[in-house]
Amino acid sequence: TEQPVTVTVQSNRISRPQLRRATAIRLGGAMGPSPIVFSRSDLAAAALADSPNLSFVVTAVASGRVEKWDGSRWVDVSTPPTSANPQELMRHLRRRQVRQGDQLRWQPPENPGSTVTAFHIRGFDGQTASPGDSAISVTTGIPTS
Repeated sequence: TEQPVTVTVQSNRISRPQLRRATAIRLGGAMGPSPIVFSRSDLAAAALADSPNLSFVVTAVASGRVEKWDGSRWVDVSTPPTSANPQELMRHLRRRQVRQGDQLRWQPPENPGSTVTAFHIRGFDGQTASPGDSAISVTTGIPTS
């Protein structure tokens, strides 16, 4: 004879880090030719709710060049991976991840204008990623409002 089976399903709502679709970072002076250094705290302006375990991953470089300080030198994170090897992809992802204490350096393109989209980031809380990217744009000049 068949016995009834009781199945209990528990579901926790997945909470993903939420980012603004676009984040403007304002500089007090002119842009370029010197690189602009961003800390993890600067990038936290993109998060709707910041938390200590929230890190950011550079998902795309829109203009210029992005590098990350590895403790002894600046390492290129602009160049896309050239291999589908899982170990190489994980190394590339770690290079592009910005955690507490990390720094990114963005070298603007020549003649950038007053507002430039520099790169895109995605939030990561250690378990889930934000559902979309935030475009980081750099604007020069002192705010007028």
